[in-house]
Amino acid sequence: MSITNSPVTPADPEVFNVRVEKLFSDAYSGEGEYFGGHEGESLFSWYRDNDGTIDVIAGANSKTYEVTESDYNCRILFGYTPVRSDSAVGKQKMSEPTEIILPEVPRVEMLAFSGKGVQGDVLTAVQVIPKTEIQQLVWSKYKGTIEYQWFRSLESGDEMSNEALSSEISCSYKVRFEDIGRCLKCECVVHDVFGRSSEPAYAETGPISPALDQALTFCRNCCFRGSKSLLLPSSSTDYLLELAFFREMALKGKVK
Repeated sequence: MSITNSPVTPADPEVFNVRVEKLFSDAYSGEGEYFGGHEGESLFSWYRDNDGTIDVIAGANSKTYEVTESDYNCRILFGYTPVRSDSAVGKQKMSEPTEIILPEVPRVEMLAFSGKGVQGDVLTAVQVIPKTEIQQLVWSKYKGTIEYQWFRSLESGDEMSNEALSSEISCSYKVRFEDIGRCLKCECVVHDVFGRSSEPAYAETGPISPALDQALTFCRNCCFRGSKSLLLPSSSTDYLLELAFFREMALKGKVK
């Protein structure tokens, strides 16, 4: 066994495998493997790459970084300068740039209707926006276009399917005669300024009712023929009209 006459000198401080790891949608961590004696107070920095122009991000000097609005549509990089416990400083190493930083995709918490499911009324689809700070920001600054598509239900045996109303692509829809007894559904997709799309959101009515004046006219016509002419309903439309007829008869005391 041999023993050296002087203490072992630590290697120069170096760092390897410098990288950025994603913690959350808006938070990142800078990582690297230190080499060269005991690590002291190494220095960390973050940079913003805006289409090839790289600038240091002021105040970002820890191993973690929380994205700000200024980072959107840019990439970020992590810089690691190794410092040994005796204050010897090594060469800074930089990570590769991240993917382009983008905010959350706009989300629709719920789609609801204003208006009534009655013939002649206008239904308007209204988005309920999440109350989180980031979603409020996304909707106010980065929302692009909103697409709508309306559907009408079709009865097919015991199953219910829908047909797309190809010309109905606005947020509002005026309920028609042919909708009576059927359900209406609206699909909503939100696009942002970065070209991304939300998950579709849906709202659906119950069976559409006839307009009151039409139902009463039908009932009055039936009165001339006598209530015995009333037949079993052959469709959901007939069913609703028959209900209206019986209602008026009950009001007049003719049906118990």
